[in-house]
Amino acid sequence: LVSIVRAPGEGVHLRWSADPARTYTVWQSSGLELPFSIKLKNAAFPDGIGIFFEESSGSHAAGFYRISTP
Repeated sequence: LVSIVRAPGEGVHLRWSADPARTYTVWQSSGLELPFSIKLKNAAFPDGIGIFFEESSGSHAAGFYRISTP
């Protein structure tokens, strides 16, 4: 389960249940037809809670996000 919260003026917060034995990569794209770029690579979450925060100014953090494991 992934929760996504966008707070105007603050950014985007992603939070998910993470397997402590795996690493995760977060990807972002400004549109479905555009390529995704890596925002966080090979992050480990030993406490089992995956967290990603992207600070924004204006609509910079708006878009599409993916979370993958290598």
